[in-house]
Amino acid sequence: MKGLLYKDITVLCKQFWVYLVFAVIFSLTAAAGDEAHYFSVYTYFIFAMLPSALLNLEISEGWASFAGGLPVSKRTLVGEKYLLGLALTALAAALSLVCGFLGSAASGTMSDLPAKLFLVGLGCGIGIGLMSIQIFAAYWLGPGKGHLLTMLLTAGMAALIAVLLTAMDGGPADLSDWLLLLPAVLYVVSWRLSVAVVERRDP
Repeated sequence: MKGLLYKDITVLCKQFWVYLVFAVIFSLTAAAGDEAHYFSVYTYFIFAMLPSALLNLEISEGWASFAGGLPVSKRTLVGEKYLLGLALTALAAALSLVCGFLGSAASGTMSDLPAKLFLVGLGCGIGIGLMSIQIFAAYWLGPGKGHLLTMLLTAGMAALIAVLLTAMDGGPADLSDWLLLLPAVLYVVSWRLSVAVVERRDP
């Protein structure tokens, strides 16, 4: 598992560093002022795309065939992508929190911290929910159709979240009961389905 994580982190830094740069830019933009703090949500969109992007790259380059010869179970191979997704979500949350705190400190007021904390929870829920569908789509449909579905889904959800945040002015809403619970359940279900797809395709 450690070796798989190291491989993916190395590939992320070499192949997808532009994504990471944009994530930092969105977080810094969100910290710039009260009217821009909703930009932090898009940090989670960027990080959420990375596990499926890695998976699509691996499938297209034949890594899946090579990985089948490793002394690692398919459950572990699939689970590593989901573990990476959780780590990236935690990184996005930390980045948003740090930038949000710096922005509040720079403006001399902490009154907007509840809204920013709400956005962190919302972002984590969005990221986990997106990855649940994106990773499963990559395993189920492959790099072509799976990647197309991922892009369409991400664009649609980004538009939906923009409308939602505009409607409530970026403030907290009564979403605490299901904000993380529902995406977490979906994530576990997605992992089990992905394992079943891989085991059925490559017994």
